[in-house]
Amino acid sequence: MIKIEHIETYGWEAAVRGARNPLNSWAKSDSSWEWVEDESPINPNDPGMMYIVGVDDLKLMKSLVKAGPDHDKSFKVEVRLNSNVIGIGIGKNKKQAEQMAAKEALRLMGAEI
Repeated sequence: MIKIEHIETYGWEAAVRGARNPLNSWAKSDSSWEWVEDESPINPNDPGMMYIVGVDDLKLMKSLVKAGPDHDKSFKVEVRLNSNVIGIGIGKNKKQAEQMAAKEALRLMGAEI
């Protein structure tokens, strides 16, 4: 068994920029560095600063997940209703994954497709 303690995650700002890059939607980003009064600071370079992931950026991260090698990507999209996942779609592109997730959600709600 491996015990892992005192974990810190770095690179959130770059991850958010990377998620928004293909969509050219940097202006929609609502994440930012903020001053936080905290006795155990997150950012060792500036002890009072913490990167806060905004609601819109978190939504983008949760809805768009891609995996696989560059020549054979697959995208995963979730449809949520009040934080409950009601549809999941996986496809070769974002649009295909969104459509599959939407169909699954509609079926769950009783729609005939």
